[in-house]
Amino acid sequence: MLILDILILFTAIFAEAVDLSLFLGILLGNVYCILNFALLGTVVENAVERSPISAKHYLRRHYILRFILMGAVFAVSFLSPLINGWCVVVSAFAPKITYTCIGFYQMLIHKRGDKLGR
Repeated sequence: MLILDILILFTAIFAEAVDLSLFLGILLGNVYCILNFALLGTVVENAVERSPISAKHYLRRHYILRFILMGAVFAVSFLSPLINGWCVVVSAFAPKITYTCIGFYQMLIHKRGDKLGR
């Protein structure tokens, strides 16, 4: 999250768009990301203790609730003039962006390594 926050900040400095809403957006996005991750961990722990069918329903129900929560956070961030909504979105998706970038990086390294090994 820190690397993405720094990228957001440098982009904003380059675009001359640094203001309070930028920092509040990053803060709200980071808080949401951490709380969502903790909630996911709690949900998975509780699901493990259930039967397979009950766990499936439990996970599906909480998956939908987490998406509703995400929608609410995004709606508040884009409707509020005090918060930069795009910073919230980038911070909230930090884990997914990180995993995707790592996957692309590893794919490029393995692909390049295959060519070098032949």
